Amino acid sequence: MGTHSSPSVLVIILFVFVFMQTLVFVSASAASSNISCLESERKALLAFKQSLVDESNLLSSWTGEDCCAWHGVQCNRRSRYVFKIDLHNPIDFNNDDDWYSYDVFSLRGQISNSLQNLKNLTYLDLSMNNFLGAQVPEFFASLKNLRYLNLSYSKLGGLIPRDLGKLSSLQYLDLHYNDFNGSLPTEIRNLAQIRHLDLSFNKFQDHFKNLRSLKDLHLSSNADLVVNISFTWIPPFQLNSLKLSSCKVGPRFPQWLRNQRDLEYLVISNGSIKDNIPYWFENVYLSVKLLDLSHNQITGNWFENVLESHVVNLDLSYNQLTGNVLSVPSELQQLDLSNNLLSGLMVANDIEFGNLAQLRHLDLSFNKLEGSIPAQTFSNLTQMETLDLSVNNFSGSIPLEIFSNLTQIVKLQLSNNKFTGNLPATVKGITFLKELYIGNNQLSGILPVWLGELSELQSLDLSFNFIAGTISQDHMRNLTRLKHLQLSSNLDIVVNISFSWTPPFQLTSLSLSSCKVGPLFPQWLRNQIEIEDLLISNGSIEDTIPDWFEEVYSTVKFLDLSHNQIKGKWFEKTLESRVVNLDLSHNQLSGSVMSIPYELEQLDLSNNLLSGLMVANDSKLGNWSLISLILKNNQLIGKFPDTLCNMKTIEYIYLQNNLFSSGLPTCLGSLEYLQVLDLTNNAFSGHIPRSLGYLPHLQSLHLHNNKFRGKLPATFQHLTRLVTLDLAENEISGILPSWIGEGLSSLKFMTLQSNNFHGEIPLELCYLSKLQMLNLAQNNISGSIPSCFGNLTAMTVDHSGERFVAFYSNASFGYGERLLDYMKGPELEFLTSSLTFLVSIDLSNNNISGEIPKEVGLSLHLPGWFIVFDVSVPDANPFCKGICIKLLEARYRPITFQIGRVSHPYRFMEQQARKRGWPRLLVTADVVERRKSSKRLQNAKRGCIQGEEASQSGCSVDSPNINESPAAGPSNASSCQHLNDASVMGHANAKETSIVLIHRALVHRHANLGKAVMGLSSGDLSFSRYGATNAWIANSSLR
Repeated sequence: MGTHSSPSVLVIILFVFVFMQTLVFVSASAASSNISCLESERKALLAFKQSLVDESNLLSSWTGEDCCAWHGVQCNRRSRYVFKIDLHNPIDFNNDDDWYSYDVFSLRGQISNSLQNLKNLTYLDLSMNNFLGAQVPEFFASLKNLRYLNLSYSKLGGLIPRDLGKLSSLQYLDLHYNDFNGSLPTEIRNLAQIRHLDLSFNKFQDHFKNLRSLKDLHLSSNADLVVNISFTWIPPFQLNSLKLSSCKVGPRFPQWLRNQRDLEYLVISNGSIKDNIPYWFENVYLSVKLLDLSHNQITGNWFENVLESHVVNLDLSYNQLTGNVLSVPSELQQLDLSNNLLSGLMVANDIEFGNLAQLRHLDLSFNKLEGSIPAQTFSNLTQMETLDLSVNNFSGSIPLEIFSNLTQIVKLQLSNNKFTGNLPATVKGITFLKELYIGNNQLSGILPVWLGELSELQSLDLSFNFIAGTISQDHMRNLTRLKHLQLSSNLDIVVNISFSWTPPFQLTSLSLSSCKVGPLFPQWLRNQIEIEDLLISNGSIEDTIPDWFEEVYSTVKFLDLSHNQIKGKWFEKTLESRVVNLDLSHNQLSGSVMSIPYELEQLDLSNNLLSGLMVANDSKLGNWSLISLILKNNQLIGKFPDTLCNMKTIEYIYLQNNLFSSGLPTCLGSLEYLQVLDLTNNAFSGHIPRSLGYLPHLQSLHLHNNKFRGKLPATFQHLTRLVTLDLAENEISGILPSWIGEGLSSLKFMTLQSNNFHGEIPLELCYLSKLQMLNLAQNNISGSIPSCFGNLTAMTVDHSGERFVAFYSNASFGYGERLLDYMKGPELEFLTSSLTFLVSIDLSNNNISGEIPKEVGLSLHLPGWFIVFDVSVPDANPFCKGICIKLLEARYRPITFQIGRVSHPYRFMEQQARKRGWPRLLVTADVVERRKSSKRLQNAKRGCIQGEEASQSGCSVDSPNINESPAAGPSNASSCQHLNDASVMGHANAKETSIVLIHRALVHRHANLGKAVMGLSSGDLSFSRYGATNAWIANSSLR
């Protein structure tokens, strides 16, 4: 019996032990459930709640006696004091959809100082709330036990209290994404226990150091924070992570990092570093897992000794790294080297990409890499998700392995290269592909059907290639997720989709410009009610806009249907549209423009058949968003619509080449942002409104070819930003005001041609230091040419490397003006084909007398002069005063002279040219008299062609006596065509002479030189455009 009692005793003892433990647990639980916070702390929390606005009822549980049970509050189980408050916003900032709920769930108001009664608080998180720009309360410094403080994303501002440095127990401080400014308090360095410090995305202006226990230092996006640390300083800490993005770290690479051997996360993007990566950085780099040095100006070659690194994420984009990419760390998962100066070939035997089994993201875009891509490069990249090789110089065909081996690929970007050949006929395995960009290459062949099998595809860009064939619904049948389709500028693509087909997708953007979409409007668009960008310009559409398009149009923000043959009236139901940029130019739209969408910023209806514009009594115009209005080249009639004055934001108005009449309203002066006003070629009349002189941003004013009369408004002297002033061909009178030179300091182009100005040229015009074109022709101006014209510095600068004069430009909208846009007629062909730069003065058809000042003659040494003067007295011809001799000395440039009633000009010019040492000149003389018989003209033309043959043989051409038979120099048959129209030149009883001097070398450098010169020497430029009998032209612009 005794032998069996021992196990029973053990069972009883075990039972008693378990029972006692249960009693202890139950008692503890009961005690825990009965915990009640201290009354003083409960009142402090209620006072804190009282100071807040809680629209989401986040604090709805803050009632009753036991504050330890309230949301976000934790108490010590034994002492009952509050040690933790966590009231951060409950939204998930990693979820884009939750951002919209940020304000809804935010606590707002002030942080009550009642919290200072929570003496044992160790944890306080009020992040992602809205404290309305309040400062961090100074009483926080009294929370001596605080170890964790997070006030990030809380819209706090002002200065950080110095007394925060007294929180000696603080280990975690996060103040990022607020609006703090000023200097960091030096007391921050007293936080001896701090391990995590995040002050990023603020506006600090200081530096700090000496935090011995520091492990994590985050100061990103403090744009005014200057990190100015001695090169010799050795930090007392070893950081694990350092983030200094968008702080002023540079220009030198931070030397104090050289002893940081424990760094795993290093982010110094946009740090103003302009330096090479130092040799010692290799030791730091060995421990780093995430390295971001992007958006600096780091120079030198790509790392060569990186294979031993353990880096997983490497971003060196937007720098100035050079060389080739031949080796990369083996553990790499993300590599971004975009926007550098990397060059060379991708050589299969050298490159290591094929061994990077973990690589998921590779971006080499915007470099200078070239050559074909070896197929082996992508043999083992089975984990690759995004590949971007765009904007390089890669050539050859696209390796099939990109499509077949990259089975996990989600985004493939190969656009803006020089790839050729066809897309693969069949592809399998890329079932996850969402984005495919192969635009701006030289691909050909037909569109492969397998593209329609990519059920996950969201974006497809094949634009600007040579792809051909027909696109039908079969190519898009399974693209249920498609959002963006770009096929523009594949001229041989025919879009042939059944009218009854309903797409399985809802597009956000569609671009079919320069594809064969028409002739009918694409009916399959009728159900695309989410589209925002729709571009079908030059789509061969010859149709009216259908009724159902109104529903599609209601969601569109950018619509371009230009360069079609769309007929019908301008939309009438447009006010509720969301369109921002609308281009329907170069169509056949008719009717009147009576309404404009409220949100529209750019409207181009130019080159249509529109006849009416916003009659004030009928207009629904109430637009405050329009920036650009382009209605040129229509048939708009009536007076200038006063309703345009309601467009307070407008910057550009183009109404040229219409049929407007009557005067301009004074309310135009209220358009304070207006930069360009072009009313050229209308029938506006009356006085120019004085109010135009009060447009502070006006850069370009074109009133050319109207019927304005009266004097120039004196208020124009306030247009200090005016670059272009074109008032030609009106009836404006009075003297040229001196304030033009005194007030219009930005002026580069001024033409007052064909008006009724009289008096002398004011000397103040010489103050226009930026002037590049001055046209005062066909007025009644008298007196002499001011000698100070030689001081027009913009005309005496060698601009030989420039193609045209850009008077002004707007990068946002692409507007601008060129001097050559104002050169009309035959001279335009000559100038655009032969000249590199043009500046000009035109004073022809006035009453100017005297000599050309020698100061002006000296300026003619420089390239780019194009001068027209009127010489009413043959005996006082300026050729006799030595100016032409100076021209001949101007670096052998071609020189064209047109002389009125001067005997034997050829002999004079040939003699002077030879005297100046021009070797083996090709000299041509062309004499045309209005009363020449047709037979004489045929002889002249024959001589011209013979001269061409002589010039092609490489010999010089000696002209016969000027009074005998004409001869021609470098030319071709078509260049002599002007001789057929000789009757239009000159007046009766007047012999017109043109001489062209060309150096032999120029003939070989300019293939169409002869055509251009002969076109000019015919007199078309001077006599046809200006109608001048006695004029001469000196041109030395052609090299």
